[in-house]
Amino acid sequence: MKFLIAILTSSRPQLARQCYDSILGQQHHDFNYDVVMVVNSVNPAYLKDIERVMQGADVDIIETRSNGRPGMGHNSLLEIFQERLDYDYLIPVDGDDLLYPSAFHQLKKALEFKPQLVCIQTNDSLTRNQQLVRHASLGNDWRLVSWFDDQENWWAIHRLRNPFSESIRNCATPSRPVLIHRSVIGYLPRRPYGEDLALYDDMIFFLNLCEAFYRRPEEFRLCFTSNTYIYIHNDMNPASMTNSGVDYSHEQALFDSRTNSGYENIRRWQLDELPHCHISNPGWFSTEEKIVFAAIETEKIDQIQN
Repeated sequence: MKFLIAILTSSRPQLARQCYDSILGQQHHDFNYDVVMVVNSVNPAYLKDIERVMQGADVDIIETRSNGRPGMGHNSLLEIFQERLDYDYLIPVDGDDLLYPSAFHQLKKALEFKPQLVCIQTNDSLTRNQQLVRHASLGNDWRLVSWFDDQENWWAIHRLRNPFSESIRNCATPSRPVLIHRSVIGYLPRRPYGEDLALYDDMIFFLNLCEAFYRRPEEFRLCFTSNTYIYIHNDMNPASMTNSGVDYSHEQALFDSRTNSGYENIRRWQLDELPHCHISNPGWFSTEEKIVFAAIETEKIDQIQN
């Protein structure tokens, strides 16, 4: 069994290097893997920036066509994976995010469910925004937002806003794919991420994923998990689409045009009926160690961004 770790980057090469280093820092696993750095940027000089920052690293750097939207980059990860037939699973990572040292260890446990695709229902995030939800305070006004050891089915407890009936601005994409088997590509549209949307390309992917499951629920093996020891999102990259200013009325129009027909099953938005898989915590990597890891990584981010 072989894994392709695909890092998608469009700006901030030092953050992409930090992401790569978090992959090298994986512990307690036996994954056979290779790493590709997928450069998807409208900046013609960015490839050279990445090559400079990644010099000496054991990574294959690939440049793909960009329209300045994340969806085209996310689709390019799937295309590269599809072309590289010697890999069984894809682990996609956004280049300004991080993997916890326990990520591969946790994904190995997820494989016990024999899934074709593993998605996390909620990921930890690093932010300086004031949070009313659970968080740990870090240095220099950073916060680690996390549900920590609460591993229950997120969707059975929390009712997420329905994008078919509410403004897309008030909705959050319910999950993030973290492990994709090669067979998944056959269930999805050719380009399952929305390439014209600035923020909600992944919402389109989620809808396509759920519709594929509803069409063949006995065949398509999904694993949605609320485990918080896999992925950590950097909420404060100033170059990200989230922080770059978005015309939400235009985003709404694009979303509506993509979803005004079809998606009949997921339109009901009964997320708690989707398959949930409980993955136990690592044991050797505790909540306290997560907080220490997050504090160290935010210090690095500050050094990069200052």
